[in-house]
Amino acid sequence: MRIRKKAIFLGESGVGKTSIILRHDGRGFDFAHSETLGANFIVATVGIASDVVELQMWDTAGQERFRAMVPMYLRGAAVAFLVYDITVGRTFHQLKWWIEELHRNSDRMDKNLILIVIGNKTDLAKNREVTLEEGQRFASQHNALFFETSALRDHGIAETIRAAAEQIILQTPSKGSRPGSTVSLENPSIPVRKKRCCRSN
Repeated sequence: MRIRKKAIFLGESGVGKTSIILRHDGRGFDFAHSETLGANFIVATVGIASDVVELQMWDTAGQERFRAMVPMYLRGAAVAFLVYDITVGRTFHQLKWWIEELHRNSDRMDKNLILIVIGNKTDLAKNREVTLEEGQRFASQHNALFFETSALRDHGIAETIRAAAEQIILQTPSKGSRPGSTVSLENPSIPVRKKRCCRSN
Protein backbone atom coordinates (compact mmCIF):
# COMPACT_ATOMS: atom_id res chain seq x y z
CA MET A 1 0.00 0.00 0.00
CA ARG A 2 1.28 3.46 -0.92
CA ILE A 3 0.28 6.40 1.28
CA ARG A 4 0.95 10.07 0.54
CA LYS A 5 0.88 12.60 3.37
CA LYS A 6 2.05 16.12 4.12
CA ALA A 7 4.35 16.96 7.03
CA ILE A 8 5.42 20.38 8.20
CA PHE A 9 8.51 21.40 10.18
CA LEU A 10 7.89 24.25 12.62
CA GLY A 11 10.13 26.11 15.03
CA GLU A 12 12.29 29.17 15.47
CA SER A 13 14.87 30.26 12.94
CA GLY A 14 18.23 28.52 13.30
CA VAL A 15 17.07 25.40 15.15
CA GLY A 16 18.04 23.13 12.24
CA LYS A 17 14.78 22.33 10.46
CA THR A 18 16.35 22.60 7.02
CA SER A 19 19.43 20.64 8.08
CA ILE A 20 17.29 17.77 9.38
CA ILE A 21 15.34 17.58 6.12
CA LEU A 22 18.44 17.79 3.93
CA ARG A 23 20.27 15.20 6.02
CA HIS A 24 17.39 12.75 5.66
CA ASP A 25 17.33 13.48 1.93
CA GLY A 26 20.96 12.33 1.71
CA ARG A 27 22.44 15.75 1.00
CA GLY A 28 24.69 15.82 4.04
CA PHE A 29 25.25 18.78 6.36
CA ASP A 30 25.73 22.23 4.87
CA PHE A 31 27.67 24.51 7.22
CA ALA A 32 27.03 27.48 4.92
CA HIS A 33 23.27 26.99 4.64
CA SER A 34 21.35 30.27 4.80
CA GLU A 35 18.00 30.91 6.48
CA THR A 36 14.87 29.54 4.83
CA LEU A 37 12.74 32.19 3.15
CA GLY A 38 9.07 31.25 2.95
CA ALA A 39 8.82 27.47 2.58
CA ASN A 40 10.21 24.58 0.52
CA PHE A 41 9.48 20.87 0.50
CA ILE A 42 11.20 17.56 -0.16
CA VAL A 43 9.50 14.18 -0.56
CA ALA A 44 10.78 11.42 1.72
CA THR A 45 9.89 7.83 0.87
CA VAL A 46 9.79 5.38 3.77
CA GLY A 47 9.19 1.67 3.28
CA ILE A 48 7.77 -0.31 6.20
CA ALA A 49 6.98 -3.98 5.54
CA SER A 50 4.64 -4.00 2.51
CA ASP A 51 3.73 -0.32 2.87
CA VAL A 52 5.35 2.76 1.36
CA VAL A 53 4.80 6.20 2.87
CA GLU A 54 5.56 9.24 0.74
CA LEU A 55 6.00 12.11 3.14
CA GLN A 56 6.00 15.59 1.63
CA MET A 57 8.18 17.40 4.18
CA TRP A 58 7.64 21.16 4.23
CA ASP A 59 10.44 23.32 5.58
CA THR A 60 9.07 26.63 6.88
CA ALA A 61 10.86 29.83 7.83
CA GLY A 62 11.03 30.53 11.55
CA GLN A 63 11.49 34.29 11.34
CA GLU A 64 8.64 36.37 12.71
CA ARG A 65 8.12 38.21 9.42
CA PHE A 66 7.08 34.95 7.77
CA ARG A 67 4.69 33.74 10.48
CA ALA A 68 1.63 35.16 8.77
CA MET A 69 2.26 32.59 6.03
CA VAL A 70 2.24 29.58 8.37
CA PRO A 71 -1.54 28.89 8.22
CA MET A 72 -1.29 28.52 4.46
CA TYR A 73 1.39 25.84 4.77
CA LEU A 74 -0.51 23.99 7.50
CA ARG A 75 -3.36 23.17 5.13
CA GLY A 76 -3.69 19.41 4.73
CA ALA A 77 -0.83 18.57 7.10
CA ALA A 78 -0.94 15.12 8.68
CA VAL A 79 2.29 15.48 10.67
CA ALA A 80 3.79 18.44 12.52
CA PHE A 81 7.43 18.32 13.61
CA LEU A 82 8.13 20.91 16.32
CA VAL A 83 11.88 21.55 16.38
CA TYR A 84 13.97 23.35 18.99
CA ASP A 85 17.69 23.80 19.65
CA ILE A 86 18.73 22.08 22.90
CA THR A 87 21.42 24.74 23.40
CA VAL A 88 19.01 27.71 23.19
CA GLY A 89 16.30 27.61 25.83
CA ARG A 90 14.29 30.34 24.12
CA THR A 91 13.63 28.09 21.11
CA PHE A 92 12.19 25.45 23.43
CA HIS A 93 9.92 27.89 25.27
CA GLN A 94 8.66 29.22 21.93
CA LEU A 95 7.22 25.78 21.15
CA LYS A 96 4.19 26.88 23.18
CA TRP A 97 3.50 29.53 20.54
CA TRP A 98 3.75 26.95 17.76
CA ILE A 99 1.37 24.63 19.64
CA GLU A 100 -1.10 27.50 19.92
CA GLU A 101 -0.72 28.15 16.20
CA LEU A 102 -1.65 24.52 15.51
CA HIS A 103 -4.74 24.90 17.69
CA ARG A 104 -5.72 28.11 15.90
CA ASN A 105 -5.52 26.31 12.55
CA SER A 106 -6.78 22.86 13.52
CA ASP A 107 -9.53 23.05 10.89
CA ARG A 108 -6.90 23.22 8.14
CA MET A 109 -5.12 19.97 9.04
CA ASP A 110 -5.89 16.29 9.46
CA LYS A 111 -8.25 15.85 12.41
CA ASN A 112 -5.78 13.36 13.95
CA LEU A 113 -2.60 15.36 13.57
CA ILE A 114 0.56 13.43 14.43
CA LEU A 115 2.77 15.63 16.60
CA ILE A 116 6.50 14.99 17.00
CA VAL A 117 8.80 17.14 19.15
CA ILE A 118 12.47 17.24 18.13
CA GLY A 119 15.34 18.51 20.27
CA ASN A 120 18.10 19.14 17.73
CA LYS A 121 21.87 19.73 17.97
CA THR A 122 22.83 16.98 20.42
CA ASP A 123 26.36 17.29 19.03
CA LEU A 124 26.52 20.46 21.18
CA ALA A 125 25.26 18.72 24.32
CA LYS A 126 27.96 20.34 26.48
CA ASN A 127 26.15 23.65 25.86
CA ARG A 128 22.72 22.20 26.60
CA GLU A 129 20.11 24.57 28.07
CA VAL A 130 17.15 22.20 27.74
CA THR A 131 17.40 18.85 29.50
CA LEU A 132 16.27 15.60 27.95
CA GLU A 133 13.64 15.30 30.68
CA GLU A 134 12.22 18.76 29.92
CA GLY A 135 11.81 17.81 26.27
CA GLN A 136 10.18 14.51 27.16
CA ARG A 137 7.82 16.19 29.62
CA PHE A 138 6.72 18.82 27.10
CA ALA A 139 6.05 16.14 24.50
CA SER A 140 4.08 14.07 27.00
CA GLN A 141 1.96 17.08 27.98
CA HIS A 142 1.00 17.58 24.34
CA ASN A 143 0.54 13.89 23.44
CA ALA A 144 3.51 13.99 21.10
CA LEU A 145 6.32 11.61 20.25
CA PHE A 146 9.77 12.86 21.27
CA PHE A 147 13.23 12.54 19.75
CA GLU A 148 16.59 14.20 20.13
CA THR A 149 18.66 14.52 16.97
CA SER A 150 21.87 15.84 15.52
CA ALA A 151 21.73 16.92 11.89
CA LEU A 152 25.51 17.37 11.97
CA ARG A 153 26.17 13.78 13.07
CA ASP A 154 23.09 12.29 11.39
CA HIS A 155 21.86 10.99 14.73
CA GLY A 156 18.22 10.10 15.34
CA ILE A 157 16.87 11.59 12.11
CA ALA A 158 16.01 8.39 10.24
CA GLU A 159 14.30 7.06 13.38
CA THR A 160 12.25 10.24 13.71
CA ILE A 161 10.98 10.19 10.13
CA ARG A 162 10.30 6.47 10.33
CA ALA A 163 8.23 7.01 13.49
CA ALA A 164 6.08 9.51 11.60
CA ALA A 165 5.58 6.98 8.80
CA GLU A 166 4.64 4.26 11.28
CA GLN A 167 2.01 6.49 12.86
CA ILE A 168 0.60 7.34 9.43
CA ILE A 169 0.25 3.63 8.63
CA LEU A 170 -1.51 3.05 11.96
CA GLN A 171 -4.04 5.74 11.02
CA THR A 172 -4.75 4.25 7.61
CA PRO A 173 -8.23 2.61 7.68
CA SER A 174 -7.14 -0.72 6.24
CA LYS A 175 -4.52 -1.01 8.97
CA GLY A 176 -6.71 0.22 11.76
CA SER A 177 -5.67 2.78 14.34
CA ARG A 178 -4.65 2.70 17.95
CA PRO A 179 -6.16 5.07 20.51
CA GLY A 180 -3.63 7.54 21.78
CA SER A 181 -1.17 7.12 18.91
CA THR A 182 -1.94 10.62 17.64
CA VAL A 183 -2.69 13.99 19.14
CA SER A 184 -6.21 15.33 18.96
CA LEU A 185 -6.27 19.10 18.90
CA GLU A 186 -9.84 18.99 20.15
CA ASN A 187 -8.93 17.02 23.27
CA PRO A 188 -5.40 17.75 24.50
CA SER A 189 -5.97 15.69 27.66
CA ILE A 190 -5.84 12.33 25.87
CA PRO A 191 -3.07 10.26 27.54
CA VAL A 192 0.05 9.26 25.64
CA ARG A 193 0.08 5.63 24.62
CA LYS A 194 3.49 5.49 23.06
CA LYS A 195 6.57 7.68 23.39
CA ARG A 196 9.92 7.32 21.71
CA CYS A 197 13.17 8.94 22.61
CA CYS A 198 16.53 9.03 20.94
CA ARG A 199 19.35 9.93 23.29
CA SER A 200 22.56 11.54 22.20
CA ASN A 201 25.77 9.52 22.22
